[in-house]
Amino acid sequence: MLARHNLSPFEWSADVGKEFRTFLHAVESQLPLLEPSDLASEEMALRFYYASDGIVAYVMKLVRYGAHLALKQGQEKLDLNVLAIAFDKYVKIE
Repeated sequence: MLARHNLSPFEWSADVGKEFRTFLHAVESQLPLLEPSDLASEEMALRFYYASDGIVAYVMKLVRYGAHLALKQGQEKLDLNVLAIAFDKYVKIE
């Protein structure tokens, strides 16, 4: 039987979330979108961090559903509108 491994959440530290921002850059580089979404910018990374508490699973839910919506709507990048919808659907606790 395989052991289940949980990833530790990222932390936003004095280095302005460098590790988290590097992760977001790597994720964005794999998206099927033509325009940059600048997920690793300080502003977007901070938004992602607060929305996800640094938890990788939440980040991936936001990005995956956001990319799905963007493509469905004919957009070529993730914007705050599609990310807000993804947050409301998959991450927000009511």
